[in-house]
Amino acid sequence: MQHDVERLLARLYADSHIRERFLMDPEKICAQHGLSPDECRAMAMMLAQDLQTASRSFERKRNLKLHHSGFNSVWRWVKALGNWVSW
Repeated sequence: MQHDVERLLARLYADSHIRERFLMDPEKICAQHGLSPDECRAMAMMLAQDLQTASRSFERKRNLKLHHSGFNSVWRWVKALGNWVSW
């Protein structure tokens, strides 16, 4: 089903370990994630370079989101305060 394909793609973009396993044996990894034989064959045709490019893009977007998150802003403030006040 489509949501299984999307879920696997998200994991491939985010997890280098599963991405490496997928590149070595794509149909096996697809089958392990519940994809149909047709979906496995289609995913196996994905070019390794395209997958690597998409995963780098996903990582950049995730890093930018973390960089601009409220938590990161608070953390920068705490670090600045720590530089200003001697503990």
